This record gives sequence, C-alpha cells and structure tokens, in this order.
Amino acid sequence: MLKIYNMPIHPLSYVTEWVIPEYIQTDEVLSPKFKRPHVQKSKQEKRYKPGTVALREIRHFQKTWNLVIPAAPFIRHVREVSHFFAPEVTRWQAEVLIAIQEVVEDFLVHLFENAMLCAIHAKRVTLMK
Repeated sequence: MLKIYNMPIHPLSYVTEWVIPEYIQTDEVLSPKFKRPHVQKSKQEKRYKPGTVALREIRHFQKTWNLVIPAAPFIRHVREVSHFFAPEVTRWQAEVLIAIQEVVEDFLVHLFENAMLCAIHAKRVTLMK
C-alpha cells in the first residue's frame, strides 16, 4: 500500500483516478500547493413573474402624494423654456414652480391613463410609440 501523509491509499486507485479518503481531503492536511481554490457562489436575486413588480409600483405610486419628477431638473427645464419665450423673466417664486410641476404631472398621469384605455380597447397589453 502507498502512504501519503502517513495515510493508507488503496493500491489500485491509480487506475481510474486517485481516490483520497475523506479524512485527508480537508484543506488543513493538504500542502499549500495542493489546496483547492475557494469558489464563492454568487447569490442570485429573486425573479418575480412578469408584471408583479409593475403592479407593486403602480400601487405604491397611487398611495403616495409625492411628486414623481425630480424637482431640480424640472425647475431647470422650466427656466430654460421661459427664457426662450420671455428672456426678461428671470425670477420665479418657489410656489409657482411647485404649482407648475403639479399641473404637469397631473396632465401626464391623465394622458397615460387615457392612452392605456385606448390600448386596452385595441386589445393591446402595452403602450407603444
């Protein structure tokens, strides 16, 4: 019998492959050059059925009263458009900008609601360009 690390190994194990008994397969017994590389398993994210997350987002946004469009980019856009049409208007009150943003978001919500009703009427599932 062969002996590796003073442990007996079956003499015919070389025929197919080296069979190392379990009691010497730990990393502590093997020398550093024979250690197995540590493989980290990546944890996969949970996949939901199509439409589940969309319905959850719809319920979330229907419950909230917050504005969906970020304020700073919207204000920059309002100032840019107003400067194009009336360069002499340079100052805006904060309440006016918030009111404009609420009106714009309300308009967009109703526009998408009507577009979705039209898509459902045409037996479509999604909105297209």
